[in-house]
Amino acid sequence: FIETELKPFLAARVALDPARQTIFGHSFGGLFVLTALFTSPRAFTHWIAMSPSIYWEDDAVLAFERRFAAMPAEQRGEPRLLMAVGEYERRLAPFQRDLPGAAARLARLEATRHIENARAMAERLRPLGVAVTVEEIPNETHMTMLPQAINMAIRFALGQ
Repeated sequence: FIETELKPFLAARVALDPARQTIFGHSFGGLFVLTALFTSPRAFTHWIAMSPSIYWEDDAVLAFERRFAAMPAEQRGEPRLLMAVGEYERRLAPFQRDLPGAAARLARLEATRHIENARAMAERLRPLGVAVTVEEIPNETHMTMLPQAINMAIRFALGQ
């Protein structure tokens, strides 16, 4: 849809630079961004996956990553990838510590391993020619990180 319908629709209305296009997603949207990167790496130049749900379905996205790794280098291109995670995606935020169900919430956070998964993926992707940046946004949860994530994404997409 993005390649065959959305991009042509937009290109008919505004000037697009095909050498400078960005896609952004958060949470499952971040997982979508990674899946798209691994299956269509030349569709965008800048890929932004905020709090990507890499853990989802027993790390199913890693199968796509392995296929990406097996592609010839010229097919992968030179994508730029930004991943960021809130500080309180691996431990409880201060306002969550005394709430009912805090132990269950903490167990879910620990199981998702957002920052650990992003950092591990970055280490695997760098040798493949992917320019990866991984950030941890201080004092933010999975949802409260969005305003900072959007600002970070704009700087990443519009920077050199």
